[in-house]
Amino acid sequence: MSHVVKTPRNWAKDEILTEQIFEALETTETKDFIYTCSVQGHGVYPTEQVLENPEIEVTKAPSEKQKWQYEYYVNQIYEMDTFIGELTAALEDYDEDTVVVIYGDHLPALDMTEDEMMSGNLFNTQYVIWSNFPMKVEKKDLYSYQVAAEVFDRIGYHMGVMTKYHQKNMDTEQWNTEEYRAGMKLLEYDMLYGKNLIFGGKSPDDFDEETLTTINKFFENSLNVSETSRQLFIHRNTLVYRLDKLQKSTGLDLRVFEDAITFKIALMVVKYGIL
Repeated sequence: MSHVVKTPRNWAKDEILTEQIFEALETTETKDFIYTCSVQGHGVYPTEQVLENPEIEVTKAPSEKQKWQYEYYVNQIYEMDTFIGELTAALEDYDEDTVVVIYGDHLPALDMTEDEMMSGNLFNTQYVIWSNFPMKVEKKDLYSYQVAAEVFDRIGYHMGVMTKYHQKNMDTEQWNTEEYRAGMKLLEYDMLYGKNLIFGGKSPDDFDEETLTTINKFFENSLNVSETSRQLFIHRNTLVYRLDKLQKSTGLDLRVFEDAITFKIALMVVKYGIL
């Protein structure tokens, strides 16, 4: 890409992205997933004047140096906004259904503090979902790791372990609970360090209600035999018998932490149908 136009700070301007995006779209006749990063607004921003005849002029700032930083930054944002307008205008007439998701992944290098943010939080950002076909407008607060699953759910794409896990929990009481986040960590652990149950390993048989109640209560009480038997109103030996029986049928001893993690993941595989 020898024809790349760059900013005075040597970052590529976003205008190059439109051509690259369409080139990627035309390389296949099937569906495409394109991830694009904008870098035009990146700092560090100059503390002296570098723009001649800017579209936007900053007339007031806490200091002279900050004035030139702000002016540089807002003019890069202006051009980036122009790029987005031109991109969506070009995609409007594209002959394939297209969805564009836009969000910011970090703040500008301007030493901003929480009290200067409208949201009062340095880690919140707005996101926009645009499409060239009719799509119902929905406003939801999401974590960054949920955005893709939300978009895919709306266009009928239900594949991938983590995507399906998020989608199964959407609009339920589980959404954004500690149990939901703990389950996500367990799935990630299995993929990275565990026995890969989610990729086709052995999952547990169907259990009767009594067994499931025992298992869930045992997990709730952090694998504590005495407390679990007390809450289930059964003798300690009865609980030990049930755990031994479960170990014989599954090969996993829930009293052993590593086996308990494996078993919990296996239950999630069955519950969410993510094999």
